[in-house]
Amino acid sequence: MDGIGQIGHKELPLSQEIRVGNRIYMSGQGPLNVETARILNTVEDQTRQVLINIKNILEAIEAEMSDVVKLAHTIKRVWASL
Repeated sequence: MDGIGQIGHKELPLSQEIRVGNRIYMSGQGPLNVETARILNTVEDQTRQVLINIKNILEAIEAEMSDVVKLAHTIKRVWASL
């Protein structure tokens, strides 16, 4: 297994990705903009930021979005805004 490093804060024991053979696994990618250290308010902007973060990780390991086979997501507090 091989990973490209830590995410966010050094205290978190999470890797951005783990490579097992020719497969790459990612988990826990959130809407944090690493350049501004901010999380935007709308679900649309947060979703866009998560996809940008995933794309950046893939590019760092010379992969691209078209290589993604499966994406699972969790939305928290969706009912709070209704």
